[in-house]
Amino acid sequence: MVAGAIVGEQVRTCDRQEPPRVETGAVGLLALLLVAYVAARLWKYYVRVAPDADGAALLAGLGGGAAAYLVAGFSNALTLKASHTVLFWMFLGLMEAIGETRPWRRSGRSREGRVAIPAAGTVVAFFGALWAGAIGRADASFTEGMTTRSPEVREARLRESIETNPFSWRARYELSRTLSAVDRHQGAAQEGRATLRLRPHHVEALNQTAISVIRSGRDENEAESLLRRGTEIAPFYYKSFYNLGVLERQRGRRAEAHDLLTRSLRLHPSYGPAYYCRGAVLFSSGEAEAAVEDFRKALLFGFNVGSSLRSELPAAANDSRLAEFFR
Repeated sequence: MVAGAIVGEQVRTCDRQEPPRVETGAVGLLALLLVAYVAARLWKYYVRVAPDADGAALLAGLGGGAAAYLVAGFSNALTLKASHTVLFWMFLGLMEAIGETRPWRRSGRSREGRVAIPAAGTVVAFFGALWAGAIGRADASFTEGMTTRSPEVREARLRESIETNPFSWRARYELSRTLSAVDRHQGAAQEGRATLRLRPHHVEALNQTAISVIRSGRDENEAESLLRRGTEIAPFYYKSFYNLGVLERQRGRRAEAHDLLTRSLRLHPSYGPAYYCRGAVLFSSGEAEAAVEDFRKALLFGFNVGSSLRSELPAAANDSRLAEFFR
């Protein structure tokens, strides 16, 4: 990669993640279990106190229908356009309308409360244990992925971690870096966006996503917006200003690029790439003497100026003013 290019983190593609919804989460599942529990108790009561055999049979059938459609929800076997849950609620409503009103009994309610509270606690503890186990498996996959040097293995393990725990921003961020390292920039950008949905103020993720957006040939305005947000969140972080300066240089905005690179160097006076990039801006503006000074500082801080000049400006090798960088 050209030395003056945007800095990426050296070290995954996914669809856009929708925000979690209650009906698909643990809260929705617990609510559904509570409804099913109450409905089953009421159904049993209605059938027992039905005034005649026909009413009892009708109520029994409605309860069976509700149970059948609830079980059917675990598969995609139904071909109805309407959701099966509509029929489930319809059966429950008909049971409530047809069944005899249950008399209020304070003692019965208190007994139900003594049973329901421990039962609810047990259910919560059960799902908490399941969630803790899932988090443990996700962390194990993440750790395994981060301890291997193989990008393919790392990607596979990070994806496993995300499948187990889709809210792990660390796994998504590291997957973005992994994909970027193997030049899969479009996937890296998508994973970077997913990271930012979980951690919108993660400055490294803002930079990583912006870099991937640019390298994938996508909207530069999106990249600029991400980098500027990074400078606002962490005005002390030099890489955000450096990457934004490189972007402005690529756009041909030399004055803006010079100011941003200068600010980056104020924050990190020994950052060689920023000296080189600012020197390239000065050289293209005709300020060769100032450019040479920046090139010398870049070389002093370990930056390979000659190699970068050959890549960006092949004619520079024949320029006597730059001869010292090709020795």
